[in-house]
Amino acid sequence: FSKIAISKLFLMIKWYSKVSIADLSLLSSTAILSNIGQILIVKELIESDSTPLFKELSELFDFRYTEYLLLNTTTSYVSAQIIRYLNLSADLIEIIEYSDNPKDASPELQKLCVANHIVNSLIDLEGNIAQEVPKDILDLMDKFGLQHITLIKALQNINNNKIL
Repeated sequence: FSKIAISKLFLMIKWYSKVSIADLSLLSSTAILSNIGQILIVKELIESDSTPLFKELSELFDFRYTEYLLLNTTTSYVSAQIIRYLNLSADLIEIIEYSDNPKDASPELQKLCVANHIVNSLIDLEGNIAQEVPKDILDLMDKFGLQHITLIKALQNINNNKIL
């Protein structure tokens, strides 16, 4: 859990500090908190003896889809519910809750949901950061007016320096 949170925070800072420093304070919080629900997801997978099936399916599909397939929920949704219970910022809750489906978020927060989605997509379940940006992420960035080069440079910087 902590390696994933640190990896997400590090990537978000390296990338989004070049996009919008004003949004970075909120996005750095979402980077840290967006996988807190993973603790409950893992607990449920263990209790239902579904861990081997989850591992098998997550090799074939995106882990969010696998979570939804097995548990009818995702880490992002569970994380948002925990943060809602703690009565934290409504914007923080929405960015995390809609990071799986940014297009469903309110228009003023969609771009931030996309940023959180991108960072979540580029960090695997062990906290490893992707080497390259997949085409679907590049297409999403185009749709929301985010420049590829800032994210690509952030990934290159992290991977070349092997900071994590």
